Amino acid sequence: MTSAVESNSDVFISMRRQKEEFQPGLSPKASLAERIMYDANPFDIEFRNSILGNVPDSLAIYFATRYSKIFKSGKKNSRRLANTFLRKFAQNVLPRYNLVLSKYQFDGVTSGYDFFPEKYVEQISNLHTLDRGTIKELANGIARYLTSTFTEFCQRADYENESDGAKFGYKKISKITSQIGTVPPYWKQFTQGRGITEGQMLSGLLRMMSDKWWYGRLKRMRDLRAEHLAIAVGQVQKSASPYISRRALHEWIEQKKRNWDYIKSFDLTNENGERVSLEEMVLASVSNPAVRRCELMVRMRGFENMANEMGYVGEFYTLTAPSKYHNAYSKGGFIEQWNGASPRDVQKYLCKVWSKVRAEYAREGIRPFGFRVVEPHHDSTPHWHLLLFVHPDHVEKLRKIFAEYAREEDAFELKTKEAKEARFYVEPIDKEKGSATGYIAKYISKNIDGYAMDDEIDDETGAEMQRHG
Repeated sequence: MTSAVESNSDVFISMRRQKEEFQPGLSPKASLAERIMYDANPFDIEFRNSILGNVPDSLAIYFATRYSKIFKSGKKNSRRLANTFLRKFAQNVLPRYNLVLSKYQFDGVTSGYDFFPEKYVEQISNLHTLDRGTIKELANGIARYLTSTFTEFCQRADYENESDGAKFGYKKISKITSQIGTVPPYWKQFTQGRGITEGQMLSGLLRMMSDKWWYGRLKRMRDLRAEHLAIAVGQVQKSASPYISRRALHEWIEQKKRNWDYIKSFDLTNENGERVSLEEMVLASVSNPAVRRCELMVRMRGFENMANEMGYVGEFYTLTAPSKYHNAYSKGGFIEQWNGASPRDVQKYLCKVWSKVRAEYAREGIRPFGFRVVEPHHDSTPHWHLLLFVHPDHVEKLRKIFAEYAREEDAFELKTKEAKEARFYVEPIDKEKGSATGYIAKYISKNIDGYAMDDEIDDETGAEMQRHG
């Protein structure tokens, strides 16, 4: 029946037009992304919503604009091409988005099987979509809820001394705070049994019942989650926006400007009535990138001089995570085995490798010292550069220890020399080519203020290095 109708083009076109004429119009609550697509194509609304309906505007607008551009290209089959573009998005990008989003879902069940207020559950789960005003309202609500929870707990509890009450009250409120997605004050000390005073517990409770404390935590959670989702949909990579999403970069620049305007509006006065601008004090401190870079360079040079006096040699190591932690190829395209890791997850992995290496070389009686620089690949995945000074007799042993733990996870993918060096690369410091400080100076400058990098090209992006400094 279908093939018979489609074979009669006049009948098929007539049926199609009737279907489109009775399609619902644009909802007043439609997102900006849908409005962009509707402006190009007032039909196929349900189809588009089934794909982009749950993706926030901050991410969806890019794909909506691409859809609109394809539809308006003037090609004979532009509508089919535009819808095919969305189908490919649903096939290749949407699963990555959902994978990351699933890591941040909050079911509303709190410590002790109490239920978190329903009006806040959806906001916490969709924190990445909230603006500052809504985050402030949410912070107020959570602070009030935790305050009332603690008050009810104190009224029901019957402890012989206040110290026990503070301890169990702190534990209850901290568990709820942890389940929302942030680390409570002094929680690591408490869980590891390292000793936490009653004053620290009360201080932690006061913070967790403060709307200002929650606003700062929620905003940071929002920023990290939004950036993680931007990474998932491919908006952080060499072919799009290297290292950081455009939205995050814009917000960072605006925040720096607000901070600087705030600094310039204040003076400092001492007990003698002498005044100096806060701006001058900041520029003279390590808060000034130029001062911070100079201090690091001086410290590195001092380490190198000390190493030379001790007869130590320099080693330059590069440590990178396995392929499953990387999300995009430098030449473009998604890495299929990506496990949904965020930059923080990768940093935790690298720290874990480093802790194993430290423990092993300590057992072997090796005592290296030096510097570590952390910087991102084009897709924001961090990697480490280490400049270490070590006794010549321990060089080979240290390399072996590093290689063992750096290549331990997913060793099956390291079948070639190039693959092994991509995970862990060794470059001995050759004093004839330059000093040890010179080896790492580029990475310090690149990641602080881009000083003296005018003619340098970034290996990751192909752009001017000072631009990313």
